[in-house]
Amino acid sequence: MLIVVAIGASALLNGGEDTDLAAWRLSLRKSMSEIAEAARDHRLIVVYGYDPRTAPDETGREIDEALRSVLPEGATVTVLRQTGIGDGGAETGAVIDKDVTAAILAEALNADRIVFLTDVDGIYRYWKSFAPEFVARARTTEIDIRDFARETMAPKVAAACRFARNTNRPAFIGNISQARRVVEGDAGTRIDR
Repeated sequence: MLIVVAIGASALLNGGEDTDLAAWRLSLRKSMSEIAEAARDHRLIVVYGYDPRTAPDETGREIDEALRSVLPEGATVTVLRQTGIGDGGAETGAVIDKDVTAAILAEALNADRIVFLTDVDGIYRYWKSFAPEFVARARTTEIDIRDFARETMAPKVAAACRFARNTNRPAFIGNISQARRVVEGDAGTRIDR
């Protein structure tokens, strides 16, 4: 299967908990072993993003090298900076959303599915409450994007719904620590048209 995989910086940064470079590199190595497992039986195209305003300068290069070292030959690694660059190389502050980009890419390539790897197990109903409910499976018509955090899950859920609606193929959102299971559809949240 051809699968587009979008990886968020928070997944690679262990949920933002590890801020020192040594801990981040350890988290990155663990994540890469999961990605390698997922790539055994499928062709993966990986899209990831990071914000150079909050990540070390070498972050993009290290993520790229780590992905290339574990993915089989022929796998594609796409790197996205999270901030736009204007004339003269100055950052514009405009954001290029990796999740929407991944969905557009998956549609254009006629991917069999799209997977969004993050630092949580999937999507939750009532996530702001004392009793959030994990959603294992949902249809796009059952999802209200306003129920999700604008800066974190909403873009992933919106992009997953876009892909599912436009292709009639499944989208998955799940934890990078279970990447292979999420890619196989055995973990995370599945979103169908």
